[in-house]
Amino acid sequence: MIRTTAMIAVVVGLAACGEGSGDNDTLAGGGGNAAALTFDELNETNSQIINEVASSSVTPEDDIPDSGSSIYRGALTLTLQDGSGEGVIGQAQVNANFATSVVTGGADNFFDLDGNATSGTVTIANGLILPGVSQVTGDINGTVTFDGTPLALDTTLTGTISGNDADYISGVVTGTGADSGTATTVDVQGSLFTER
Repeated sequence: MIRTTAMIAVVVGLAACGEGSGDNDTLAGGGGNAAALTFDELNETNSQIINEVASSSVTPEDDIPDSGSSIYRGALTLTLQDGSGEGVIGQAQVNANFATSVVTGGADNFFDLDGNATSGTVTIANGLILPGVSQVTGDINGTVTFDGTPLALDTTLTGTISGNDADYISGVVTGTGADSGTATTVDVQGSLFTER
């Protein structure tokens, strides 16, 4: 519960982040059969899952399935750590294969903090359910536009499986975003909150 509470504290300020295009076949409007959410719907979904995760406990290792797979849906929030306050929220999907302990997915349908559509698609690579600790890790990479500037993201997810029946995958995202036009790099922080 301490780990989950700490994660909530990091992302409470991000919950009110910012209608975009669903251009990833596994996400909004694609093969994942998830309808693209509006900015308000996405924020409401994110807030709801944050509250549910805050009132749940980490799933004991023995209660995490060892076969089958599940699709988790929710939101990914990202904020630049350069003092600008620029941030985005996107529609996220996590595909957890419990038999192989592999996690895939990503996010698209991004909005800025004012609710304006912004382009972006990220994917989860090297995603794993770690044995014995009810944790999930992975790389979240892709390009998302912040205030008109596309940034190539190189971030890492450190997450937790929580709920009585492994109901939620949530976590903290940290890394960098690179602007190829100016060859500058900025730190990025965020959160992922999904439910099945």
